[in-house]
Amino acid sequence: MNLLTNTAQKIVLVVLLCSCYKYRNEVQQFFRRGEKFAPSRPSTELANQTVADMDSLISWEEVANHNCPDTGLWVVVDSYVLDLTQFLQHHPAGAKKIIDRRNKSLDISSNFLDHFGHTVRAFREACQRHETSKQTVALKFQDVAEEVLIIGKVESM
Repeated sequence: MNLLTNTAQKIVLVVLLCSCYKYRNEVQQFFRRGEKFAPSRPSTELANQTVADMDSLISWEEVANHNCPDTGLWVVVDSYVLDLTQFLQHHPAGAKKIIDRRNKSLDISSNFLDHFGHTVRAFREACQRHETSKQTVALKFQDVAEEVLIIGKVESM
């Protein structure tokens, strides 16, 4: 029974912390070394932490790890990290087109910026809002109900 409790505690900890990119190194150390993990903030603050609250840039590796259309699909456009998860199934040309393009490169800037003027204009306006607020910004395209999220900027290579 004690093993189950420890396992359950680890699972809860992983769920809370894996969603919080900022603490990823501490989580990795915890599991690698079996160290006791003591977050620097209360768990309620950790649970409310979002990718947009990060102090640092998002790594290319982190973008690459979000490669599942069902649970998270991230791409890079003009150095901004976009979460396409909700939008993907509503793309006018279909999800397959985006997935195929992403499989070639995480940076889909050239394809994305070749879109219609209203799409690029909406993207540029959302980028400006992100730069001002440093928060996640929702981006809506004409005639598509679901949003794209600008969640941050990617590290330079």
